[in-house]
Amino acid sequence: MASASTIAIVGASLTGQSAAATLREEGFDGRVVLVGAEPQLPYDRPPLSKNYLRGGMPFEKT
Repeated sequence: MASASTIAIVGASLTGQSAAATLREEGFDGRVVLVGAEPQLPYDRPPLSKNYLRGGMPFEKT
């Protein structure tokens, strides 16, 4: 998949980071731009407890 083109990935979540890594693993050698709202590099954010969101658990226990 050699190319001199640029791919922009909008959304710097774990999914966006994974898409960028997959492009490299598959041989894409063009420019990859990861666009996100935060100035930090992507990081894994643990999911919120669904039990908390349903009101079944207090915030302090999540």
